[in-house]
Formats: sequence, C-alpha cells, structure tokens
Amino acid sequence: MRRTTLGNVSVSRTACAIALINALAFATPAFAQSAETEPVQQQIIVTGSRIASAALDSPNPVTVVGAEQIQSLGQTNVAQVLQTIPQNSAFVTDDNVGLGNFNVGAQLANLRGLNPFFGTRTLTLVDSKRFVPSTNGGAVDLNLIPSVLVERVEVVTGGASAIYGTDAIAGVVNVILNKKMQGLRAQLDYGVTEEGDGEEFHGALAAGTSFAGGAGNIVVGGEYSQSFGIGICSQVRDWCKSSYGQFTNTGFGSNGQPNFIIGPNALGAGASQTGVFAQFLNAPGVANMQFNAAGNALVPFDPGEYVSTPDISYFNRQGGDGGPVGPYDATRMRPPVERFALYGHLEFEVSPAFIPYIDISYGGRSSSNVQGSQGASLAVISADNAFLTPDTQQLLADNGGIAFFNRNTNNIVDQVNATKNTTFRVVAGADGTFAPRWNYGIYYTYGRNDQSQRLYGNQVTSFFGWALDAVIDPETNQAVCRQVLLGNPAAAGCQPLNLFGSNNASQAAIDYAYRTLPEEFRFEQQVVAASVTGDLFDGIGAGPVGVALGAEYRHESGDVSHLGLPYYNDFLLTYGNDFSGKSDIYEIYGEVSVPLLQDSALGRSLEVDAAVRHSWNTSTSGVTNISRTTEATTYKFSLLYDPIDEIRLRASHSRDIRSPGFRELYYGQVLGAGNPFASVNNPFNGGAPDAATLDFGGSVLLTPETADTWTAGIVLTPFPRFRASVDWYQIKIRDAIGAIGQQVIVDSCFAEQLLCDRIEANDDYTDITYIDNNLTNLNGFTSRGLDVELAYSLPLGGDSVIDLRTLFSYIYNLKVDAGGRVIDYAGQSGPVASFGDFNTTPKLTAQAFLTYRNDAFTAVLSGRYVGKGRYNATYIGPDEEGYSPTAINSISDNSVDDRFYTGLALTYRFDLDDGTSSFELFGTVSNLLNVSPPVAPGGNGYPTNPVYFDTAGRSYRMGVRVKI
Repeated sequence: MRRTTLGNVSVSRTACAIALINALAFATPAFAQSAETEPVQQQIIVTGSRIASAALDSPNPVTVVGAEQIQSLGQTNVAQVLQTIPQNSAFVTDDNVGLGNFNVGAQLANLRGLNPFFGTRTLTLVDSKRFVPSTNGGAVDLNLIPSVLVERVEVVTGGASAIYGTDAIAGVVNVILNKKMQGLRAQLDYGVTEEGDGEEFHGALAAGTSFAGGAGNIVVGGEYSQSFGIGICSQVRDWCKSSYGQFTNTGFGSNGQPNFIIGPNALGAGASQTGVFAQFLNAPGVANMQFNAAGNALVPFDPGEYVSTPDISYFNRQGGDGGPVGPYDATRMRPPVERFALYGHLEFEVSPAFIPYIDISYGGRSSSNVQGSQGASLAVISADNAFLTPDTQQLLADNGGIAFFNRNTNNIVDQVNATKNTTFRVVAGADGTFAPRWNYGIYYTYGRNDQSQRLYGNQVTSFFGWALDAVIDPETNQAVCRQVLLGNPAAAGCQPLNLFGSNNASQAAIDYAYRTLPEEFRFEQQVVAASVTGDLFDGIGAGPVGVALGAEYRHESGDVSHLGLPYYNDFLLTYGNDFSGKSDIYEIYGEVSVPLLQDSALGRSLEVDAAVRHSWNTSTSGVTNISRTTEATTYKFSLLYDPIDEIRLRASHSRDIRSPGFRELYYGQVLGAGNPFASVNNPFNGGAPDAATLDFGGSVLLTPETADTWTAGIVLTPFPRFRASVDWYQIKIRDAIGAIGQQVIVDSCFAEQLLCDRIEANDDYTDITYIDNNLTNLNGFTSRGLDVELAYSLPLGGDSVIDLRTLFSYIYNLKVDAGGRVIDYAGQSGPVASFGDFNTTPKLTAQAFLTYRNDAFTAVLSGRYVGKGRYNATYIGPDEEGYSPTAINSISDNSVDDRFYTGLALTYRFDLDDGTSSFELFGTVSNLLNVSPPVAPGGNGYPTNPVYFDTAGRSYRMGVRVKI
C-alpha cells in the first residue's frame, strides 16, 4: 500500500536523483582552481592531528568548507555550513524544536547521528581549542560563532580522542576564524519563505588591521540576526493540514488489517476542547458524552477510529470529535530566534620566539516556543461539582457519584518555553619557536555560559486538581475550591476552574492552576594547555620524523537551580531537581609521524602516524559530595601509502572515549506516583496500569563510553584538477550511557527475573511502588558506512571556471544492542524521537554543487538527495519480507519516500575605483522547486521528519556585502 504524499509536487526516484547529483557537484575553495593545470589546491589543515598537514595528506576523511563557499551560498550561520555535509545529522535546529522544552533556538553539530539527546559524541572546537558548552549536555551552540569571521570549517569524521580528548567519537568540527583579516567587511541581508513567513534580518561587520610595522594585528567583528519563525503547521502549510498520524488498529487480528495504520485526520483520543467523560472507565449513560460549547448540556462524543489506549487523551484517533493534536495545531514549525555574536583578537609578535595573543568572544541567543498545553486526563469529577448543571449532577450521582474526565486545553492556555543563553569566553596565550623546526604553544581559556529558561502555562498538578474540584459554598452560594472549604492551608488562593464548555474558565483560575516553571543554569570551563611540535630527527631518508607533545588541565563546573520554588516538583512537566557538580581533568598526550618511503621502488611515499593520550577525570557531585575518579587511555594509528602519484591508500584505527557529561553525572529527578510520565503497565497484574514513583537521572558512578573506530580509503587523482575518494568506516561503541526505561525494567523482571533489584513492590510485585531508571552504562552501537567524494575543476578560458563536487554518505549498519536484542536502525527516516541515545538516519544522503564563476560573477546550482527509508526499523510493512497483517509489528506502510532538493545562489561583485574595495549583491533560492516533505508522522510532533526533509518550502535570501 502506498500512502498519499504530502503536497502535490512530484519527486524523482533514487536513480534520477543520483544521476542529477553526479551531474551537478559541489564547489569549495579547498578544491577550487584557477584555469591553470594545478590538480587540486592543497590547503594546510589543523584538525585530526597535532602535526599540521595538507588536506590531501590526512589519513582520515576531511571535509573543508571555506569562506568563499559560505559567501557564495549566502550562508549566515555556521550550522548552515554543516547542513551541506551529508555526514552531519542536524537534529537540534530551529526546524526540529516541536514539542521540546530543551535547546530551543540552538544549533548543534551531530556527526553520524550518534549524539544522545542530552550529550554529544561530536567535539566542536574553535581554532582547535575547546569552546564552553552552551547546553548541560556538553554541546556547543553554533549560533554563538560569528560567521563573518569564519575562514573555514574543517570536519573530520572518525575518532580523535587521542588528539583532543573526550567527546570526539564520531568526529570533530573545527571552526577556524580569520585572525589576519585586513580592512573592513560588512553584510546586510534578508530572508523570507515563499509563504511570506520565516522572515530573518541579518547583519554582520568585521574589521582588521596590522600595526607596529606588521608586528601586531587586531581583528574585531560581530553579527546580529533576528528571525521571526514560522507559525502553526496546520495553519500555514497545505501539506500539514491533512494531519497524518499513526493509529493502532482496534480490530487487529480480526479485520485483516495490520496492527498499526498510517493515515490522515489525526485527532486527540478521548478528549475535546469542551470536555469529555471517558469512554471505558465510566458507567453507561456517562461514558462518551461531551459538553456542548456553552458547557450547559451533554451531547454524544464521536470517538473516531483506531486508538491503543482509548481513555488516555494524548494518544491519536482518526477522525471523530477529538481535540486537535498539539504538534499540528498548537506548536510553531520554527520558533523565533534572536542572536548576536561578538569577537575580538589581538596579537603582537615580540619576536618569532614569543607571539602573545588574546581572544575575547561574547554571544547570546533568545527564543521562545509555543506548545500544546497540558489539559485534563482522567481527572475525577464529583457529582456535586459547582459548574455542572443539575441534570448532569444527577446523572453522575446515579452512576457512582464520580466520572473520569478528559479535556484538551489548547484553546484556553498557551504553554510557552522561553530560553535565553549568553556565553562569554576569553583565551590568552602565546605561540613561538624555540629551536629550528620546533614550535610551542601555551594558553589559558575561561568560558562561562548562562542559560535562563521559563516554561509559562505549565500545569501544577495539585493546584489543577484542587481548582477543578469546585463545589458551592453554602454560606455564599458561590463556587469555591473544595480544599479551601475544608480548610487545607496548602490550597490558599485556590480559584475554582470551569473546564466544561469551550471557554468558561476564568483567567484567575487559569493563572492559579498554570504557573511558570523556572530554571537557571550556569556552566564554567577553564583550560590550561601547553604543547610543543617539531621534527625529532631527519628520519631514515624519507623525511623528518615529526612529533607533538602536550599536557592539558581542564576544570568544569555547573549549577542548575529552580529559584527555590516551593511547589517545583509538583509541576506536570519539570526540568528535574536542583543539581550541581564539578570535574577536574588532567591529560597528557603525544603524537609521532614517521615517513618510511619517499620516491622508492616500493612506492612514492609511505607514512605512519601514532598518537596516545592518558587522562585522569575526577567528578564530584555538589549535592551528595560523592566523588569518582576514572582513568582512560586513548590511542590512534594511521597509515598513508602512495604506490604511485595518482593513488593514495589510507587507513586508521583509534580507541576513543566519551566521558559522562555534566547532566549525565549530576542530574536527578523523581516523578511521583500518579504522574502520567511515571506510570507502567504491570505484567504481574495482568498489564494493569501502576502508579509507581519513578527515579531517573544521572550518576557519578558512570564510566566513560569507549569506542573503536576503523577507517580505510582510497584517494584517486588520475588527471589534473580531479579528485575522488572512497572511505569505509566502522565505529563500535561499548558501555554507551543510557536509561533502560521503566517499562523495560518491569517487563524484564517479569519475563526473565532480570533487573528486579531496580523495583520496589509487594511480595508478588502486583503493586509496584518505585522504579530506579537512573542512567547506566548498558548499550552498544555499531555504525558502518561509506563516504564518497568527487571534485573536479574545469577551466573554460579566460577567468571562467566550472567547479564540481559531490559528497555521498551511505550508512549500511546502525546496530543498537538494546539489552540483548540487536536492532539495525540504518535507513530509518521516520518520526523523530526526543530523549534518545542516538538519531536514526537514511541510508543514503548526498550533496552536490555545480558552480560557475569568473572574476565578478558566481552562480551555484545545488542538489541535495535524501534516500528512501523505513518508517520504523522494528515494524514490517506490506512491501517487506516477513510481513503478515497478524504480526504484532505489522504496519500499513513502513516506507518513507525519498526527496531531491535543488537550490540556486547568485553573486555579482562590483569593484570600486581604488581597485581594493568592492561591494557584492547576492541572492539565493532554497528548495527551488518547492518540494513538500514525505509522510512520516509522530516523534517530535510533525507529520514528517524535519531533520532531513525541508518543511519551510521555497525560501529566498538577498543581501549586499561591502569590502574595503
């Protein structure tokens, strides 16, 4: 069965898309050439090794994106640069906020899709140095790096812990800033979508000059951007109005249809925006009755079709009278974001032996995200409720005296997350030479990130329950909260809440039951580092033996507080408890590069490289004062072999680590019994729901994740101006940090008598009261794939050149060991899930650009392909082997269609009379053909996957640059 595609734009199939990708290709300064015969420009890179080398000399795949490409594509954010690299899975972006309350407005690097939701396995550096994290998971917000000063971005895929330390399991993103800039540069641009939304104003200014006869240099710059976001999906995009969802077949096993069904018209199950008495838990005559708009009469409720848990209001049904699904009808597709980034650099060469410098940066980001509010789910309504009509009161009195009530409150309460981040960083150091062919570097870094979050309109469970339980005060004959009438001091100030009907709740009652949840987070990082590099000796005739030695000390501390709010843990949605902690990391490292052959009968060159790092990490909780010290040794071996000039073979193996991050070490949260996010279905009691207390958070006792990475590749340069490379990789992660999940814990105890020590219950476990779901080292990951790159530069005569480049990434395994069951998630491009330990990815993604340029004019035609995928790797659809509609994991369609996107960017430069100044006009069109995304509902709340598929539609940007 083939479901309907969102939108009405036809899309090419895989073969056509790949043909177009190959016909296009990608231009970048790292490989862009003039009309001369030089094959490929070799740019010195600094990422992936402490011993600098040319880009073609790296044993690991390196993608270099230069300032020329950034400008030619009209990119205004470092994150946009990474989105042109297929190996990056852009999970945390403005387009994928959805229902999330974390990282709103942030842009984070995520190579291979291996980042956990609250952590990072991709190390982000600025000028080869660590940058203070802007999330409590340890990731760096790319918004805070001014793009106007970016000289290039170097991306190394593959382990690099022996070079840089923790977090570099999937690879390294190194942003190199232009610290030698001369003159002044300014840019002003404006972006908007075809629909007239998504507006963004962006401006940047940078200036640099040398002084003291060239001995000193100063560079300052900054940028500011304000984007206004995109509205509620079902209101602003036609492809979203169908509200696709995943449903459970209530007739499974008897009607010949699969267990899961993908279809349109998804509505909230068992709840409306006037209020419904639940379908199955209430007596006949009460069940499935909803209030009319005025709230003064009951009318039948059409429950629709397909739902797994009929009386739980946040599951989907198809059709009927259910309330709108929050993600489609209450959440922006893209939140508004305001950001700024400032940077300054000063250096002075006292002598070649002593070149001191100082860098100062300061940036900020603020954003807000409207979300679906928390309504009533199986709330108890008593027959004497003050807002019920006499007829309804009598109906409830005749049927047990109470009724279970569901209500969608999106039409009366706005739940809004507002996040503000500011980051300050200073680096002071010195570089120099101290002997022929020997250099040193020392530096100190201090960085601080302050984050302030507010979740407005968040339900306080006790206040909500007290306000909903309103009765008539016999003395005043007015509605009053029952708990006030009973003299409960904790209920002082309670305002009776009328949720019957569409809009009968008073603002005073809403303000009482829904409050503001605050969180303040501060993280500080200090680094002291020293290194030396040089040639140890002249070698054995093939070239000098290079060596790098160094040591680093890093102190990191953080504190999360909630301003002492007395009812903090009573919010329905919480950020967790107050927590704090610190880590002290000591590291020493060394690297050696040994040339073994040079112009030999055995080959043109052969070079081996080895690196090792040892670290001591002491982590101490600021709450419990429990401390833990771990040691780890990481290493890397690599080989480069050129049998002939046109062929290069490269291979590497590394042992890498990821130490537990701040949140993973110190976070703590307890959800009380009755919180819907803590409940489990108890198999010891026939699968009945159990209201257990759930304890989940971090642990100082966690140990580092370890990974073994292997790469092997070939680089071909058979003729001038052409380069091709193919690289195979395998990353195997052990002791991955994750949570088991409360349902898995209970099911494992029932089925295999495993993990029972994490449960507190009565003797026969029929009444579970407590579950320990704190993080632990448990999972294993194996990711395998191929990276392919093609680059060619074709001179046309004069100063005209056509540049072509193509990047392919093919993932053929992403195996996850989920407690003994191994699942291969490679190719899953269905719904996006929050709080996961990794991100699923399509098997094939590709990026290509075809660039024409001459002295004044540049035109870039781009193509991006996202291959066909699976909706869910654990489901089986009709087109897959082993499908049966009677299988518990059967689904009506388990495929996600592919997409091919095109773009166009034009730049024209006008030279001014002095010959050194110019101004440029530029314009870009993204998603040139206005291709709508494929169906992939669920996850963060979209009917598609916004990580890989464009949701904004055709978008424009235009602007001007000035260089003096």
